[in-house]
Amino acid sequence: MTALVLIHAFPLSGAMWGHEVRALRDAADPIIAPSLPGFGGTAVPRGDASMDDYADSVVAAMDAAKVERGLLLPPGPAAYRFADDAELRALLEGAGLDAVEVGAVEFAYTVASLDELWDGVRTGSVRTAAQLRALDDDERARVRGALDDLLERRRSTGGLELETAVKIAVGISPGE
Repeated sequence: MTALVLIHAFPLSGAMWGHEVRALRDAADPIIAPSLPGFGGTAVPRGDASMDDYADSVVAAMDAAKVERGLLLPPGPAAYRFADDAELRALLEGAGLDAVEVGAVEFAYTVASLDELWDGVRTGSVRTAAQLRALDDDERARVRGALDDLLERRRSTGGLELETAVKIAVGISPGE
C-alpha cells in the first residue's frame, strides 16, 4: 500500500490531520502526520528552525515508519504557475475580486556570493529542498556546478547581479 505523508500548516501541528488520518486509513499505509520542530510539543531547535530542520524531521518520521524514500515533493501548484499573468488574474478573480490588474516590476538584485545564492536555493522552499535532498552527493554537486557555470557572467565586484522581477496584482472586493 502507498504511504501518505501529511505536513501541517503554520502554526498548527500534526494533530490537524486527525480527521483525514481516520478517513484515509484504508487508502494508505502508513499515514504519517508529524509535528514539525517547535510545533505540537516537539523540541524547538537551537535558534530558529530552518527548512533543513523541517525536512529532517519529516525524513526521520518516514524512516521510523520504514517508508522507502523516493523524490519527496510536498503538494503544491506547478512551479511558477502564478508567474503567468492570466493564471494570477484567474486566481484573484476566482477569489471574488473585481477589476484585477496584474503588472511586474523588474530590477537587479545583488547576492554577495555563489555560496549565499546556493544556500537560498537549497533552503528557500520546502519543495526545492526536497528535490535537492533526494539527490546523491555527486548529483547535488553537478547541480551546484551548473548553477555556478550559469551565473559566472553575472559576477561583479559586489557579488552576483541577478535580474529579477516580481508580480504585483491588485483587485477590488465586491461592494467596495
